[in-house]
Amino acid sequence: MSEYPSLLSPITIGNVEIRNRILTSAHQTNLGEAHRPTDRMIAYHAERAKGGIGLIVLEGVRCHPTTRPARFNLIGWDRDALPDYRALVDEIHSHGAKTFAQLLHLGRVANPMETRLALWSASQVSAPGVFGGHTSVQTHAMTLAEIGELCEWYARCARNMIDAGFDGVEIHAGHGYLLQQFLSPLTNFREDDYGGDLRNRARIAHEVVDAVRTEIGPDPALGVRISADELTPGGLTTADTTKVARWLEDTGQIDYISVSHSTTVPFAHARQIADMSFPQAPFAHLAAEIKQALTRLPVFAVCRIIEPEVAEDVIASGKADLVCMVRAHLAEPHIAKMLSEGRARDIRTCIGCNQGCIGRVNASQTIGCLTNPEAGRESELGSIGPARHKRSVVVVGGGPAGMEAARVAALRGHTVTLFEQSESLGGQLNTLARAPNRQDFAKFVGWLTRQLSALSVRVNLGVEADVGRIQAEEPDAVILATGSVPALPSLPGLDDSPITVLSADDVLHGRADGAGVVVLLDEDGHHKAASTAEYLAAGGTEVHLVTQADVVAWEITSVSRTPAIERLDALGVHRHPSHWFVSVTGSTVHLGSGLEVPNVDVIVAVVPNSPRRALADELTASGESADVLMVGDCLAPRRAIEAVREGHVAGRAVR
Repeated sequence: MSEYPSLLSPITIGNVEIRNRILTSAHQTNLGEAHRPTDRMIAYHAERAKGGIGLIVLEGVRCHPTTRPARFNLIGWDRDALPDYRALVDEIHSHGAKTFAQLLHLGRVANPMETRLALWSASQVSAPGVFGGHTSVQTHAMTLAEIGELCEWYARCARNMIDAGFDGVEIHAGHGYLLQQFLSPLTNFREDDYGGDLRNRARIAHEVVDAVRTEIGPDPALGVRISADELTPGGLTTADTTKVARWLEDTGQIDYISVSHSTTVPFAHARQIADMSFPQAPFAHLAAEIKQALTRLPVFAVCRIIEPEVAEDVIASGKADLVCMVRAHLAEPHIAKMLSEGRARDIRTCIGCNQGCIGRVNASQTIGCLTNPEAGRESELGSIGPARHKRSVVVVGGGPAGMEAARVAALRGHTVTLFEQSESLGGQLNTLARAPNRQDFAKFVGWLTRQLSALSVRVNLGVEADVGRIQAEEPDAVILATGSVPALPSLPGLDDSPITVLSADDVLHGRADGAGVVVLLDEDGHHKAASTAEYLAAGGTEVHLVTQADVVAWEITSVSRTPAIERLDALGVHRHPSHWFVSVTGSTVHLGSGLEVPNVDVIVAVVPNSPRRALADELTASGESADVLMVGDCLAPRRAIEAVREGHVAGRAVR
C-alpha cells in the first residue's frame, strides 16, 4: 500500500479525470516568445508531466489588449498561435497529465510601459509600485460597455484555449488582479451595479463565468482562482470570499475553486510566495475554510506545500482536494513518480529561497531553481545520460558547486573522488543555514550528501588536496570548486581603536556573540547582511545596518525582502540606507551625513569574497595534463545558484 494514499488517488474535476491530487498551479515562467508557447516552455511542462503530475495549469494567458504583456508572456486572442498551444497540450497529454489554461486580466497591475494604454480597473486608483506603495499612474474606471467587452474577450480567449485542446480553463479572480479589484473594497468605489455591497462587487466575476461557460459548453472544466484573504486591513476576508465561493458554486457553472491569498500590498504580496522563513502550508487553513462552506466543488490549496508528508496531510485531513506544488516541482519534477516507486528520500526538496523561481521571473529572466539547474533549461540541457567513455574525475571542494559536479559526473558513470578540507560537506551553505530563517539550506546539503553516497562517490573529508595528491589519483579530469574566502577591508582609524572587524561568516560562527553594539557595513545587498543582522539582533546586540544603497537588502527579491525587513524591524535593527563608512575614532564609527554610532564593539564588513584559486595556478604550473575546470566562487565569487549551475554543467562536460 502507498504511504501517500490520499495524495496519489485519482479525482474527477467536472468531466476531467485527474490521475492524482498533485498539480502545478499557474505560474509565470518567462519561457514564451512572441506571446505564445515555445519549445522551451513545452519541454519545461513536459518534464513535470513525465514525472507523474496529475494536472498542469498553464501560466496566465492575457485576455485583452489592455493587459498586453511583455513578449515572453502569453495572450489568448491570437488564433494564429493555436498550433503552438496545441503542441504544448499534446506533449502534456502524451505523458498522462491533464492541463487547464488560466485566463487573466491584470488591471492596475499591468505594465503601462508595455501596453501604452490606460490601465483598466474598477475605479480610479493608483497603480502599485515596484517596492510597494503606489505610483503616480492612475487607472481608468471601466465603463459598462467596457465591462461587457471584457466578458466577450474572456469568452473568446476561453474558446481558443479549448480549441487548442486544453481540458479546461481557469479564471483568475485573485492576487490583486482586475476581477479582484472589483471584488475588493480597497479598490472598488463604484456607485453603480458593480460597486457597493459584496454581491454587486462580485457581479463582474459572475458575468465572466457565465460568458465563458456559455462559450465553451458543458464538457471542459471551468474553475476560478480567488484570494481568500487579502491580508490587508480593510480588504477582503474569508468571511467575504466564502460568500463569493458559495455564490459561484450556486451558479452550477464552475467545477472547482483554487484558493490562494493576498493582494498587491507589499505585506500581503510577500506572503503569496512564502519563503523558508514561513512554515510549510501556511495558508492551507484558508482552503479549508472555503471548502467547509461549499457542498460539492473541489478545492485547491496553495503556497509552500513542499514535502509529500505535508501534501498528504492537507488532502487526508480534508483541508483541500488537490495541492498546488509549483516550487516543489521546480526542484523535483518527478515527485508523483518517485512517490509511487517508494523513493521519497530521493526527492530533491525546494528550500524556499525564492532566488531561481520568482527572483528570476521578477527580474524578467526565465524561470529557474537554485537546487535544480535543469529547471527552465530542459530543452537546452536534455536528460542526463551515460557518458560515452568512463573517466576518473577528481573534484576539489565539497561546497554546492563541488557536490553538484560530483553528483552529475557520477550519475553519468564516471569514477569520482572528492576532497574537502573541512570535516563536513556543504561549504558556505552550512554557514548560511546557521542564520535565522535560512535553515532549509541544510536540507539541500543533506540531499546532495545522500546522492553522493548512493552514487558511490569517494568522499575524503578533512583532506586538503594539493597537486601531488591530485596527480596520485591519475585523473582524466579535475573540477576545482575551492570556493572563496571573506575579504576584510582596511578601514581608516582602526589601528588605534578597540573595535574588532569581522566577516559575516565569523559572526554566524559565533565570534561576535555577546557584542553590545555592532555596525554592519553592507556592500552585498543580499541575504548575507540581512541574515547576519537578524542573527546578532536576536542575540540581544544593538545592530546598525549601513548601506550606500537607497534601501537595505536591495538584491533580495521583493517577496522575500519584505518579511526580512519586517523581522529586522521587529528586532529593533537600526537601518541606515544612503549612508557610508567614513572613519573610526576610538569606539565611535562616523558615517556619511554626519551620523555617529558610539560604543561600537564590532564592525561587520559584508563585502565581496576573494576567490581561492591558488590550486588552479599550481596545477597550471605543474603541467597537469588532465582537463581542469573551475566552477563556483573560485572562478568568480557569486551566489549559490550560480555555483550549483556551474557544478552541474561541469559534471556534464566530462567526456
